[in-house]
Amino acid sequence: MKSIDALIASHLSQVLRPKQRSPWFETDDELTTELRTIRALAKPPQIVGETSAIDEVTNMLLAHRIEAVVVVDATNTPCGLVTASDVLRARPDWTAADAMSAATVQRAHASVGATAELMARENALHVVIVEGDQILGLASALDVLAATCLAPR
Repeated sequence: MKSIDALIASHLSQVLRPKQRSPWFETDDELTTELRTIRALAKPPQIVGETSAIDEVTNMLLAHRIEAVVVVDATNTPCGLVTASDVLRARPDWTAADAMSAATVQRAHASVGATAELMARENALHVVIVEGDQILGLASALDVLAATCLAPR
């Protein structure tokens, strides 16, 4: 039986195959260009350090009603994510680094389609969106799917 991650990734890879683009996508105005990038989907991230206690991460997930927090190293570079599932597997004495999953990182100027392909290839449910060395946000597979399905055709 496939995991939910594999099912979503499989669905994304089938649904998001390149399609004939409508004239809406062919315009070069600034708003259209911005909406085609993953930056438009970035939700403000909650960020913790590698040494943050798992209790702190749990409280953050619950207080903000979010699915994942970004874990950064000493240079403020994303090195992982801690999801609710990761917390459920964690022991009470673990840190964020002990519980984290790999982070899938995407540049803010990348297209929504390219991000969907990356997420499917990496079997990722979340992507950290960066611009240079700054973390702009976090987007979920559901965010990417909605943006793809709801885009004008």
